[in-house]
Amino acid sequence: ITFCELGTMFPSNGAEITYLRKAYGMMVSFLSCFLLQLCIGGLRRAIQFLSFSKYFWAIFYDATKGESPPWVLDKAVCILVLVAIISIIMVYPKVTLRIINVMTAAKLISVSVIIVIGMVKLGKGEFENISQGFNGTNWNPQQWGNAWNSVLWSYNGWNVVCILLGEVKDPRVLPKIVGCSIAIVTFFYMLTVISYHSVLDMETMNTAKVAVASEVARKYLGESGVVFFAVAVAVSALGNTMCSLLGTSRYLQAAGAQGVLPGVFGLISRRFRTPIFALFYMFLATT
Repeated sequence: ITFCELGTMFPSNGAEITYLRKAYGMMVSFLSCFLLQLCIGGLRRAIQFLSFSKYFWAIFYDATKGESPPWVLDKAVCILVLVAIISIIMVYPKVTLRIINVMTAAKLISVSVIIVIGMVKLGKGEFENISQGFNGTNWNPQQWGNAWNSVLWSYNGWNVVCILLGEVKDPRVLPKIVGCSIAIVTFFYMLTVISYHSVLDMETMNTAKVAVASEVARKYLGESGVVFFAVAVAVSALGNTMCSLLGTSRYLQAAGAQGVLPGVFGLISRRFRTPIFALFYMFLATT
């Protein structure tokens, strides 16, 4: 709600860069940018690419049998995909948005398949797994913190709309966009978790060496289903990474244009109208 209010008041790129600068001054805005992007931004994006790589190679290697790709090949694929994504964002910004939309649709379709499997199982009256409830709950506060961190990660990304608000035709639709996106994510997230607990027992989920979705597919759809969900999860991770790179490039560009970071971050390509230096910096920081 706060971001919606501030976004409609200051409809420009940068989100908290702009809000903190106007409310508390340049220093607070710089510290926020320094911590979120210059310190941990590259590490966070590298983890996203490694997550994509994990699910990508699950298409070709069976992790349950201890199979894995060569280390050099694994990292080479990550770098090649990074170069490809940054090149697309830099040269074809409109195509980038279309790709993200397609990947989002693919993600919702794959999640819907999981939900249908779980609902069918519950509809047959098979409650043996979900009836376990909270049996064996770990009461260690540290583990609860890790669990909450994983859950919150699923809801992350809504603020990217505020980062790109300067490129939205009608910024007044921001409250509707944020509200609808959080509602949709909550709906699919809850139904997916219920389906997981309906289909799999806790031991299987805790010891799964691949994505839990792949375990569901292995149980009900066979090996072809495992490949399908491996592709779906890889596409989902890739779409999330592309969205992150798109938003961060505008974030850094806004910081450079507003004087929070050196002006070179605010440079925009005359030909493509994209923040060329910010994208180049993200490539270096991620690799």
